[in-house]
Amino acid sequence: MRYEKIDYTEYNDQTGFNLGVVREMVVTGLFPKYDDIDFYDFPNIIIDLDSLLSTVMKLNSDVTNEIKLEYGKIVVNSLGWFINQYQLNGYITIYYNLDKYPTFNEIYPDWNTERQDRYNNFGMEEFIEKNLLKKLKLLEQRMNNFKIIKCPDAPILTIKEDLKTVNGNVVILSRDPHYNCLFIYFSNLWIFDGKRLFGREDFNEVPSNPRVKYNLLPYYYLLCGMRRNEYRGIEKMGPQKTVKYLKDNLSSIIDGSDELWKEVEQYKDLFFLKNVYPKK
Repeated sequence: MRYEKIDYTEYNDQTGFNLGVVREMVVTGLFPKYDDIDFYDFPNIIIDLDSLLSTVMKLNSDVTNEIKLEYGKIVVNSLGWFINQYQLNGYITIYYNLDKYPTFNEIYPDWNTERQDRYNNFGMEEFIEKNLLKKLKLLEQRMNNFKIIKCPDAPILTIKEDLKTVNGNVVILSRDPHYNCLFIYFSNLWIFDGKRLFGREDFNEVPSNPRVKYNLLPYYYLLCGMRRNEYRGIEKMGPQKTVKYLKDNLSSIIDGSDELWKEVEQYKDLFFLKNVYPKK
């Protein structure tokens, strides 16, 4: 598998634009734009396929099979290029689900409902199975340092369990901010979010990240919300207000007496993941 340049000029303008967007988002989700960022020093590389494919599903699902195949080529070529680049340096694992996340949906029924609708409307699981997974599974048979894992639940839960037995530093490639919550449990973890590579010690140096210490992230997300995963949090609690509220009320939040905290405490297992396990 190798990266191949794809020509979009034969399609109409909107289709060509959509294909360009898909290619840009898939490629930048795997390959940093900045020359000073790469993954050669990581013996363990994890790709969250659900996150990588999320851009494809944001586009119009009412497209022809021909265009879906072009989407598939973009993903296959990009992953092939990535694996070829890093296969000699680290163990590469791809995790995916492409379906409902039952544990989180039980806690918060609206969790990722829009994304699930896109999965269903696009026919994503069947499309990926035919156009991507078969090729990746063949590659898995030929390589000793590559694996693809179908998760029974949210990939983050399977990844969390697997990280307990991993030696050496790990980088997770995902735009999903939910993975930030793993910094509490793993000091050997780094995340590449499509723009920046960061660990828990330099988490705050990334402009898009919350301005709190990594060990306060679950409290922050519970109060402020997490838009990407459709968790709303407390109404009108924006980022700056949430940071200030945590600073002023942390003691009462931790001891459970804070009134706002009581409104969201029932959802705490969305972000405090230590004792949350994937359903089998």
